[in-house]
Amino acid sequence: TESRLAIKGARTAYDALTDDQKALVTQAQLKVLTDAEAKYAQLAEAGTNLADGDYYLINVSTGKYLNAGNSYQTQASIKSYGQLMTFAANESDNTSYTIDTHYLKDNKHYLGANGYLDAAETPIKIEKCASGNFSIANADDKFLTAPTDGESTVVTFAAEKSEASEWLILTRDQLIKKLTKDIAEGNPADVTSLILNPNFDRYNQYSDQWSGGIKIEGAAGNYCAEVYGKVFDSMQTLENVPNGVYELSVQGFYRKEQD
Repeated sequence: TESRLAIKGARTAYDALTDDQKALVTQAQLKVLTDAEAKYAQLAEAGTNLADGDYYLINVSTGKYLNAGNSYQTQASIKSYGQLMTFAANESDNTSYTIDTHYLKDNKHYLGANGYLDAAETPIKIEKCASGNFSIANADDKFLTAPTDGESTVVTFAAEKSEASEWLILTRDQLIKKLTKDIAEGNPADVTSLILNPNFDRYNQYSDQWSGGIKIEGAAGNYCAEVYGKVFDSMQTLENVPNGVYELSVQGFYRKEQD
């Protein structure tokens, strides 16, 4: 990412020169730029080594997951648990992907350049950083960036790349290995991300993973699942979860029927 931006800046600066100014640039100096462009093109053709598939995104700076929330309940946000999203590479550009967030609203369910998770299908550039983490940028070269003020949870596309613009992109198996390592080091781990749609979000396409006859209802921002007038079970099967002791909590409310 850093190299691409530097090369792009140098090319923009050179192209902005007048003919007289360009005449002052030696062939050796210009070759440095064209060689860098050719080398980057080779690296871009090799891609980011991300196969098509399902991934979680974890912000390196905050340790939080990319998920939906805030405005319209579909704005890119950081949360303590993640949403499994589907990546598909662009056949003509190995650094360009679409990210299906599985938040469906008005027939749209992709990460968009506007920073919402219910956008139309949008090409998103994903590149490896020098640190080995990933940057995620829109067509305007603005970087998906988490808030660092400790108060806001809104994720935005920022003009400047920073540490808060770096992300881990992990498969489910890779996430389990990371969480297992945290536990082995004596730290309890929040594994809520392994539950699909744990918040009973009505826009979440993973709602179909819940069984037991519950209805996922409520206005935006008022997540709930309900059953009226009967005993019920709410179930979801989690496969290939490590053996261990887990604590499960749920926020529930019961309204007594009127006499």
